[in-house]
Amino acid sequence: MKIISLNMEKNKHEESVLDLLSKENADIVCLMEVPDYFLSALEEIGYHTTFAPMCLQKSDRLFTQGITFATKEKHEAEIFCYHKPKAGIVVHQSDKVAETVANPIIFADYQNFSVATTHFTWSANAVEFRG
Repeated sequence: MKIISLNMEKNKHEESVLDLLSKENADIVCLMEVPDYFLSALEEIGYHTTFAPMCLQKSDRLFTQGITFATKEKHEAEIFCYHKPKAGIVVHQSDKVAETVANPIIFADYQNFSVATTHFTWSANAVEFRG
């Protein structure tokens, strides 16, 4: 089984990600910071998708950015959001991340595997973990 996990960095790498996924033909694809309109491109190359929104992004156009779980065969998935801005899905502001970005997790069952994907957040106030 082949799994690919990538951060698309909003809409910066659409062509190269699509080329990689077409070439590698992975069974499972986990994407972070993916534009919602990119799902149709994934479906065109044979993927079934589950999308969880994080925020709205402004670039050359306004789009919803989120995380995506995609598989070659149908899958069952559940979305859990461990942080939501009070105002819902809104335009991302880098100086107000906690107020403008949701943090979802997609839990999926695929074949005999349970898989989860998320977009890990960071904090300037984080405590270093030493296990």
